[in-house]
Formats: sequence, structure tokens, C-alpha cells
Amino acid sequence: NSDAEVIPYLYEKFGIDFVQKLRGVFAIAIYDKRSKLLYLIRDRFGVKPLYYTFQKNTCFFSSELKSFTKLSQVPTEIDFERYIEYLGFQFVPGDNTIFKNIYRVTPGSYLEVNHEGHRAIQYYTLPSPSSVTCEKQTAFLEENIKENLLESLSYRLISDVPIGVLLSGGLDSSSLVSLLSSIGEKNIKTFSVGFGTQSDELEYARIVADKFKTQHTEILIQADDIKKNLPKIVWSLDEPLADTGAFASWLMFKHIRQNTNIKVALVGEGADEIFAGYSWHYILQRLSWFPESIKNRILFYLTTYSNSKFRNTLFKTVFLSAFNKFSDSDYLNRILRMEFVNNLPNNLLMKIDKASMAFGIEAREVYLDHKLVEAVFLFPGAVKVNPSPKNILKKIMTPHLPKKIIQRKKQGFIMPVNHWIH
Repeated sequence: NSDAEVIPYLYEKFGIDFVQKLRGVFAIAIYDKRSKLLYLIRDRFGVKPLYYTFQKNTCFFSSELKSFTKLSQVPTEIDFERYIEYLGFQFVPGDNTIFKNIYRVTPGSYLEVNHEGHRAIQYYTLPSPSSVTCEKQTAFLEENIKENLLESLSYRLISDVPIGVLLSGGLDSSSLVSLLSSIGEKNIKTFSVGFGTQSDELEYARIVADKFKTQHTEILIQADDIKKNLPKIVWSLDEPLADTGAFASWLMFKHIRQNTNIKVALVGEGADEIFAGYSWHYILQRLSWFPESIKNRILFYLTTYSNSKFRNTLFKTVFLSAFNKFSDSDYLNRILRMEFVNNLPNNLLMKIDKASMAFGIEAREVYLDHKLVEAVFLFPGAVKVNPSPKNILKKIMTPHLPKKIIQRKKQGFIMPVNHWIH
């Protein structure tokens, strides 16, 4: 009577190719006694974590990195090369972890293990963008995106337990509330976080909550909340993350768990990475006629790790090496694809998944349905940011959301740490 019940039946019928038929998020381990094969399978975009290590011809695996610290057979020694990467990126990129010889299963792949060794097999890659130039074709694809978004939402509403929405008042989460209302959902429960400072987003969340008459809850976080819970937060996050927004996410899920019966939360993660939601996406597209060497240099100063003293080495060895794999796309879509396989699973999704699961709440990323992602990636970068970031999503949602939400500039989930310290 669980979601996992269907997995062994699918495997028996289709073999390992069954994974192509799955839609959603998963981390799966299957051991086939007949073939003596172990499969470790991770969902297409790395929403769910899955780690492994080999020690003396034994494979150990877990959905939590800290599990390995409990095993005497597995040394957990800090990998200082990864530590340097963490200082630069604010997370550990790629398939490595902060521990030597402990790895992540690559998103969209599975690990096949037998007594002779193991191999990694990529079962999914993002499709290459097409050239969409005709206005009629663009309009058709935009309508297709809306249909895919509604379909993704409907799948993620399937639940035996109550569902809520994390509402920041930004375009992504506000769109989810609007779409829920449009399909007739009643008594929508929304949750927002504020800090009692000008940097919080409560004003915008209220606008959306009022328009769609949601059952809205505001959660106020103070410096003392962080101080009291910091050891628990670090324990839950499992890996080093420098994004202080993870603290707020953890405290929000704690409040939801303790004060409501919500067990599933719809979240807006992934929208910025597919629709090009950051200001520097817009800047780089405006400079598209520059030589690539110049654009790369500008990108070097725009990225999140630009303050690190290690940035030059990291930029060349980690960022550009990953970036250059996507030479089949236009410049902006190459950036988006690189973010999609690096920053998204190893930072943003990890943060939300581990913060929510610490309290037994399932976060569902509506924008990361693979059919929706593929539809959005059909568009060239220029369409995504002209005349402004997230142009496609704005055009779809303009008839349905308040003007103040549509025209609002992107604001990250920023905790006022400097304000609290001083």
C-alpha cells in the first residue's frame, strides 16, 4: 500500500528500462537475485538524494550522507579539494561529496553494480533547444507550456494527505496558487515566511492570498530561532550549504509540522532555471553578440562564487568544463542547462528536500515535471528574457495575476543575517 509497490512489478515486466516510464521524483535501490545485479537509480533532475561508496568490494548506499558516519567500514575523511570547491560555489558541485570516496548518483542515471565492478548509465538527458522564431509557433508552444504546467500540477495534487503551498509572493509560487484556483481547488492553504524587516516578502504574499482567498499563514522568524535550532538544522541538511535560506526553509517546515496537518507542500523550485529568472540571465543575453571569451569573462564576475579567492581555478576547471558540454545550445540556454545539472540538484533541491523531510513533509516541485521542462527548453534563450526575465511565464500568467506580482523584480529568499549580527 505504498508508492513503492508498483516498482518491483514494473521491473519484472520491463527490466531496468522501466525507469523511462516513471514520472516524478525518486531514489530507488533494486537488487535482482537472478542476475545478481544491484541498481541505484536517481530521478531525472536529482530532486531526491542518493549516495554510495565502495569499500573492500562492498557497496554501501543511503539517501543521507550522515548515514555513512555510523558505519565502521566506511571512512569519512574530509576531501579538501571538495572543501575548496565548497568555499567557491557555496556547495559541493558535481557527483562528489565533502567526504573522500563517497559520491552522489548522477541525476538522470543509475548505477549498475555486480561482483566484478560497477558502471554508471545515463538514462535521461535534457533535449537540445530548437530554433523557435515564428510568432505563431511561439504562441503554440506557450499554450503547450501552460497545458504541461497544469498537467504537472494535477499529478502533484494526487495525495492521501492534506496539501499546502509555500507562497513567497514571487511569480513562481503565485502562479501555482492562481492555477490551483483556476482548476477549482477550494480552501487552498498557503504559508509564507517573514523576518520583520524590509527584506521579507510578506506584503506580496498577502496580495496573492487575498486575491485567491487562501487560508494563509505567516511565519515570523527571529534571530533567536536560528540560534536555538542551528545544530539541528545543520544535522538535517546533511551536507555543507552556505545558503542561509536553508535555515528559513527548515524553520518553516518545522512550524508547518507542529501547527498543521499538512504533509505535502507544493514549491516553486526550478522555475528560475528553466524560464531564466535571474537578472544576470537577462544581462548575458543582451550581450549575445559579444565574443564568447568576453561573455565568459563577464559570467565569471556575475556568478555566485565570484568572491572566492579560488574563483579563477574553479571557474576554469569546474564551471567551464561543465558549461562546454552543452555546445549544441545558444549561450543562455547553455548556462541554464549547466545550472540545471549543477546548482539545482546540488544546492537548491538539496536544501528544500532535506529541510522538508526532516519533518516528514514531502516537497513537490511542480516546475520540474520532465515534460514541462522539455517544453520550456524548446525556446531559445532570447525568447525567455525578452523583454524581461521569465518572459514566457509572465506572458502565460499576466491575465491571472495582479500587475504588482507580474512586474515585481526578482528577490531571493534572503535572511537578514547582517541585520541580526549588527
